[in-house]
Amino acid sequence: MVLTQGPQFEGAQNVLVGQELKIVNRTRVQDIGPHFFSFFTEGALPVTARDNRKCAEIELPACEQVARAHNVSRTFNVRRRNVERGSSGWDASFSSDEQGDSWFTDEKGESETRTVTADPGQTLYYLCVIHPQTMRGSLKVKSG
Repeated sequence: MVLTQGPQFEGAQNVLVGQELKIVNRTRVQDIGPHFFSFFTEGALPVTARDNRKCAEIELPACEQVARAHNVSRTFNVRRRNVERGSSGWDASFSSDEQGDSWFTDEKGESETRTVTADPGQTLYYLCVIHPQTMRGSLKVKSG
């Protein structure tokens, strides 16, 4: 999975349980800002343009959960770059009242690799809370 200058995510739409999922930042913060790669429950995803704005302003409940989990200050200093909930690896999703798995990046070339530990058949919905309208997608988890 790659963060591109769009801003958008590019990568596979299917992933195997036990497979390593690597996220690579190929953007320049000076051009478009930092990114979060966070898993959300389907019901917690922003749907409307207003929801997307509220998410980017950290006012949508699940997006607030991401900011809280990363210990983001009022001046947008991110004190915790990696958030892990549930089993070790990519498996847990943010909702309006629960934290999930997430990664923050603010440097071109940075990457994060975790094993996919979600159950087969599960769909993992991902989103960047800073760019929620264009940086989003889903991964269908398949048996290995």
